[in-house]
Amino acid sequence: MEVLLSRTPASRNRRMVWASAAAAIVILFSFLWLLNADKIENTTPGKEKAEIAASSENYADSSSRDRIEKNNNQAGSKLVERLTPVAQKSKSYRSNSTPKKEKGIVADKTIESPDRWSNLLTAKASAPGSDITLEANQASLSSFINSAKAKLIALSALNDESKQQKSISDAEKMQWESNRNADSRFSLAVNASPDLNSISGSSKNSLGGSLGLRAIYRLSSRLDISTGITYSNKEYSALPIQYNAPWARSDAGRFAKSIDADCRVLDVPVNISYSFSQNTNRTFFISTGLSSYFMLRERYTLVSAAPKPGFPVYENRSYAYQGDNKHLLGVLNLSAGVKKPLDKRTTLSVEPYTRLPLNGIGQGKVRLKSVGVNFQVQYNFNAKRKLKPASLNAFR
Repeated sequence: MEVLLSRTPASRNRRMVWASAAAAIVILFSFLWLLNADKIENTTPGKEKAEIAASSENYADSSSRDRIEKNNNQAGSKLVERLTPVAQKSKSYRSNSTPKKEKGIVADKTIESPDRWSNLLTAKASAPGSDITLEANQASLSSFINSAKAKLIALSALNDESKQQKSISDAEKMQWESNRNADSRFSLAVNASPDLNSISGSSKNSLGGSLGLRAIYRLSSRLDISTGITYSNKEYSALPIQYNAPWARSDAGRFAKSIDADCRVLDVPVNISYSFSQNTNRTFFISTGLSSYFMLRERYTLVSAAPKPGFPVYENRSYAYQGDNKHLLGVLNLSAGVKKPLDKRTTLSVEPYTRLPLNGIGQGKVRLKSVGVNFQVQYNFNAKRKLKPASLNAFR
């Protein structure tokens, strides 16, 4: 009993010490909690300010910038979505100098351009009911806006470059298709013509004809060069004095009424044509050139005159030659005509012409001229298909 009484005051002292220590700890924690709560309340006065500060920190954060750089196509839309509410409210404060109540603010339907958002945010910070300013975040936010604007400009440049490349590719494709369907410069033609043959100074004309094949090469859109081979039948008649041959100066020739010629000629022309009026329905052209005559066969017949008293009578005599005469580039060709397309490849042309001798033609060395109308059907070949450009492989 005494022992218990003797220990009671000491135990009480210890309990009081522990109780005092516990109370001090509780008071200290309570003070710290209240101090921390007061600091949080002072630093976060409103939900709207916290969202703006959080948005600014997120914009300034390097990881956000990395994400924006990886996805440039979403940078502009994210910037507009985050800053549109603030820009709309700030514009309403800036447009009216007198303070308005919060419920009186009407958001504008248009979105301000990025280079004016900094001014709008400053106006929002000075509006009635705001307890903080954005001066601390304005520098970082302006830097981010400038960066975003630079990225938007880069995106626009890339878009323009992509459109330009696409337009170039389209132009190359159209050019390739045009080249693929274009006509070749080379074409072939079949021609036939009736003609009248006569000797210079004689009024007597004889009807003949020709049939041939020509090859035509287009030098330009207006200029063509052509050559070919034409088989002609040339019949004509002249007085003996117009021939320069031994049988024309013989007695039979001097008393002959006329000398008739029947010649088979191979005509090889080299002509150049110029088109001076062109449209989709017809083309007018002129042509000139030189022809070489190869005399395949010649027959000359002396036609005797009617018997007269006191004059000798001679029977009709004939003189024949085969391949004896060649006249290289000895005939001048002049012509003019019109072409009309029959379809995409075929063209019909009508070409009146004249052929004038530059020297004597045939065994009789006569000045043989021809006039006629040449009818020609021309076929244009397809152009050789060009290799497709590498940039057009995507169109396949």
